[in-house]
Amino acid sequence: MSHLIQLREQIKAVQTTKKITHAVRLVSMSMYAKLEKLSIPHKLYFKSIADFFTALLDRETEWQHPIFNPGDLLDSKPLYIIVATSKGLCGSLNSNLFRYLEQSFFLQPYQAAEFIVLGQRGIRFIKGKQWGEIVYAYPELSSNNYMTIAEDIVDRVVSSNKNYTSVTFFGSQLKTFFQQQPKKVVLLPLQRSGLNLFVDDKDVADTLSTLGEDPIIEQQADRLLEYAAISYAHSFVINVLFQAILAEHAARFLAMDSSTTNAEKYLEKLTLHYNKIRQAVITKEVAELSSNTLAK
Repeated sequence: MSHLIQLREQIKAVQTTKKITHAVRLVSMSMYAKLEKLSIPHKLYFKSIADFFTALLDRETEWQHPIFNPGDLLDSKPLYIIVATSKGLCGSLNSNLFRYLEQSFFLQPYQAAEFIVLGQRGIRFIKGKQWGEIVYAYPELSSNNYMTIAEDIVDRVVSSNKNYTSVTFFGSQLKTFFQQQPKKVVLLPLQRSGLNLFVDDKDVADTLSTLGEDPIIEQQADRLLEYAAISYAHSFVINVLFQAILAEHAARFLAMDSSTTNAEKYLEKLTLHYNKIRQAVITKEVAELSSNTLAK
């Protein structure tokens, strides 16, 4: 009888777990569907900014800026921005990112690296490694605050007096809904070859530039290029964070879908085992009652 009670408690625990994983799965799918609608507008905005910036650079080929073109070949003061998740239940997304970071990350003795970390998981990981100082941390990254965080990161890079020699992002990117991969992208120094980094969809890549004809520029080229560079950096960071959030919700849905399926299978086995034992107990009790009746 005690074994039946234990099995009954196990079944209740698995049922509770199944309800939780199913609820998280539905929330993740809802969030992913909501964000996916913004994916094309984000990429179109990034493409328009990148095209405008490229057109200006084509006019002013000699333009250089101490922030966007540091010119330090040794990269003595790099800034690394790690984009992890705030919550768990997203499978191997964070572990794959940290493994990729360990394999890709290498510092020379003369490099004084600094970190900006997003997500509680990333904060714990970087603190444990002690690769460098965490100058700022954002414990939570979500669809509600990624625009604000992107603006804050750009302000910290552009407005600070630290003069970073490079700015590199490590985060997760959505390759397909069923496959998320860690990726390293470089913001600074600016690279002409990477200005359309996030434009890989055919619908976006085939979209005509918003510039149309050659633009008429009335402002000073240096001031306009600096403004365009900041706008480009802002749209760049927005896309990195947006891709990370998309990957997180897709990974969480897949992990919770797998957990729900496993809970259903385990629940089926437990229920079958419980019914067999219960039936055996009932049969034994009936047999005992019958034998007692015959004995009388």
